[in-house]
Amino acid sequence: MRIPFKPIALGAVASAPFPRYPYSNSSAPPTIVMSTTGQITVAAYTGSAFTPLLNASVPGAPTWVEFVEPNKLYAVDEWSSDIYLYHLNLPAANSTSVSLSEPVAKASGSLASVHLAFNQDNTRMVSAAYGGAAVDIWDTTADQLRLLTTINSTGKTGPVSPSQDVAHPHQSTNDPSGRWFVVNDLGTDDILLIDSLDDAWTLTSTTATPAGCGPRHGTFYPHDAAADEATHYFVACELSNQVLAYTVTYTEAALELTLAQEISTFVDGTAPKGAAAGGIALSPDNAHLYVSNRLTGAPSDTIATYAISPAEGTLEILDETETGGVLPRMFSLSPAGTELFVGNQNGPVGAAAFKRAADGRLAATPAAKLPLADFGGVQGKGPACIKQIRPL
Repeated sequence: MRIPFKPIALGAVASAPFPRYPYSNSSAPPTIVMSTTGQITVAAYTGSAFTPLLNASVPGAPTWVEFVEPNKLYAVDEWSSDIYLYHLNLPAANSTSVSLSEPVAKASGSLASVHLAFNQDNTRMVSAAYGGAAVDIWDTTADQLRLLTTINSTGKTGPVSPSQDVAHPHQSTNDPSGRWFVVNDLGTDDILLIDSLDDAWTLTSTTATPAGCGPRHGTFYPHDAAADEATHYFVACELSNQVLAYTVTYTEAALELTLAQEISTFVDGTAPKGAAAGGIALSPDNAHLYVSNRLTGAPSDTIATYAISPAEGTLEILDETETGGVLPRMFSLSPAGTELFVGNQNGPVGAAAFKRAADGRLAATPAAKLPLADFGGVQGKGPACIKQIRPL
């Protein structure tokens, strides 16, 4: 039976109480960073509104940023081979003062990085270079960007042209042990396994996804500070509009992925022509998974919600929620798991916050939103990246 998705309603929708997770001590409201071509925006989120604190003009296209305490903001430039480090000075208690420095460091790596990820002690950064068919490893100690090594993706390309005419590493993810990074290559239909042991950064193996999947972004399951191993890896396929669930097996010298489930990103199981799955995120309580559906042809794209079976790690799609705009390239959950923040690259809504209920479903009406006009009003230039950076 088809479970209808929820359109954005005019009235408020109440959500069930949700168990909160501990924040660090802070009297300041949550701080949200958003980035798009030529612009980095910082806003306070009150639970019912975004209050912009900073709109900074920056070079290039920072379509992905990562914040490292106390004040380091790393940014890609999807238009070039450059990576940037800024100092982002955030408000203290009872203050709204925010400033972004000029670049503290700038370095060139492989072409068109679209994602950044850190190891567990934030001394090494992995950039997935979509345009360079490569993965770069950076030393980020002492406010520097020093390229340590480049790993080329050389697998056979997939059957979908032009998206798979060349290799396109799109995202890297560190497993809970801290040793392994997996990299999703949209162009080759491969998941690359990189071993960081002893700072060697060796490509040890690849796992083939089904032909034409176009693996884009993934996440390990579960999130558990007490566990040093994952049981599953979920990956969103941009081209086939599916989520793949892999079981994870650890050996002394490898991390092995075994395909266990394939499920659509649409409730009715049918993807509209031209649709392209985007981001993926696991809730902090490990109960639900979310995936964005882009280019659906509707006035608003959607985010799909899945329930996760704690016993088997299998997925059941629950519903879809409209985002208020088109091209929700990236979204993220608050550390408490009570909100989902989404950026639409096309409007009318540029950024939105949705309350998340205890059953994982998202409210039909956003609790807060910013119009595309706040990001220059140009179609395609709404937030490509959005995340809560403080408190964590």
